[in-house]
Amino acid sequence: QRDYKQDNQFRVVRHVSAWTRNINKQITQTSNHLEKILYQTFPELLVYCRHGFPDWLLHMLQKYPLPSDIIRAGKNRLTKIGFISAQKAEAIIGKAKDTVARSLPDELLGATIQSMITVLICNRQQVTLHKKALVKQFGDAQEVQLLDSMPGIAAETGVLLMIAIESIDDYEGAKQLCARFG
Repeated sequence: QRDYKQDNQFRVVRHVSAWTRNINKQITQTSNHLEKILYQTFPELLVYCRHGFPDWLLHMLQKYPLPSDIIRAGKNRLTKIGFISAQKAEAIIGKAKDTVARSLPDELLGATIQSMITVLICNRQQVTLHKKALVKQFGDAQEVQLLDSMPGIAAETGVLLMIAIESIDDYEGAKQLCARFG
């Protein structure tokens, strides 16, 4: 029988970590839906999304969600968005002009894209703030410092591991700890 004492600093914030996992799931779901909509409205942009949606692309699509909006915006407005060079802006405008998707303006799709991006940006910010707060609160803990000293494990990962482990005292040895986490 397990004793659920509230004296362990990592055990107390376990629900906070679960909240972050939930937000990350929402980010994944929203990203998947956005990818499907982009595939219908402007599939040529997906070449920039091999490792998720970069911030510059989200900011561009939040202002100019459809190919017709991008064309109207022009190179000067696109280059005002961070990480969009004149060359990249020209390439994106060229893709917008030659897209294989329907070029008819669709206000509903545009509004949906903008809403999804607002949710993505907000959720990303929440996760970033939450992780920083966790490291600030627990980064100096002895267990986290020990994990942080290992190559490939930063303070953030150390905090998240300790939240999952809760207390080393709950395990008889390394084998039992490994068995729990696989």
